[in-house]
Amino acid sequence: MEKAQFYITSGLQRFLIDQNSTILMRAIVKLQELEVIKREEFQVWRIKRKHKSKFTIVLDDGNYNKIFWSTIELPGCNANKMKFYFENSVLCFPRER
Repeated sequence: MEKAQFYITSGLQRFLIDQNSTILMRAIVKLQELEVIKREEFQVWRIKRKHKSKFTIVLDDGNYNKIFWSTIELPGCNANKMKFYFENSVLCFPRER
């Protein structure tokens, strides 16, 4: 089976590097292997700080129908909230779509 290609916009990649949060990018790409996530053509990823370096990560279909959620540790991340779209194998900011 051929491995799928994934892309990230340069603006989002710079932001995640600046925020010390490249682990988040890798986590979202890795989660694409889950069948329940892979089936969703348009994905909205919402990340929100819960406490210090712990964040909630929620995936929905763009209509707030939750598909997946988890917590993730992002030490050194300065952002409190983030939102990304994943569509056509590209992870981007909503304004880059």
